[in-house]
Amino acid sequence: MADKIELNDESIQNLSYVLGQNYQRARFVGNETNSSREIGLLTKEYGEISQFHQGAGEDTILDMFKLLQTIPQQSLLVIDDELLTELFAFLEDTEAVSLFWEILKSDTEHYEEFCKKISCRAVGSCSVVGTLFDLAKSNKLPYSSLAIIDGDKKSEYPDCLSLPGDLAPEKQVLTDLKSINWNNLDERFGIGVGTLFKYLDDALLLPDHHKWTEYIGDNVKKARMLFGQY
Repeated sequence: MADKIELNDESIQNLSYVLGQNYQRARFVGNETNSSREIGLLTKEYGEISQFHQGAGEDTILDMFKLLQTIPQQSLLVIDDELLTELFAFLEDTEAVSLFWEILKSDTEHYEEFCKKISCRAVGSCSVVGTLFDLAKSNKLPYSSLAIIDGDKKSEYPDCLSLPGDLAPEKQVLTDLKSINWNNLDERFGIGVGTLFKYLDDALLLPDHHKWTEYIGDNVKKARMLFGQY
């Protein structure tokens, strides 16, 4: 997929300010499955991600900055303040949100539509998610919503939707990957098998599972910088 549009430094700075993130680069490439739809790719300190991993609101803002950069000078831009989100999904933390989107991604036919119509929010502890579930169930929220707890909390909230498995998202994903010998992750990360597997195994030894992905990401980034891949 060839690059088509890349946001300039001013647009990157403004996008980072609006979304509260530190973006280093933003570009748009062609979509092999839909030629009329370009895909935004955002670069942060840990690498490049697709805008499909953003919420609907963030997705819309990125597209808006592309529009602002490409329209002719002195143009009149009219923005319809219409709520495009049809469903809000509340989860405990960013790891749960990421896993939720990865699950939706398996439905390749509808994934792009999901990205436009669903907005995810990491809201905190399982008790907060449980409270939002109760509010949604009693129709006390002004919008359609889902409240989804981590798999390790479903016994505490049996009526609430939960992520797959019986463990916290980080534990579930990494222990499942370890059980299948990491499923060729070295090819995706582009570093040596021994080096990557050591990082993965060492992460599982950390007592706080919330630190597992951060530990892996930091060490993979250092390894790739060492081998000149950044």
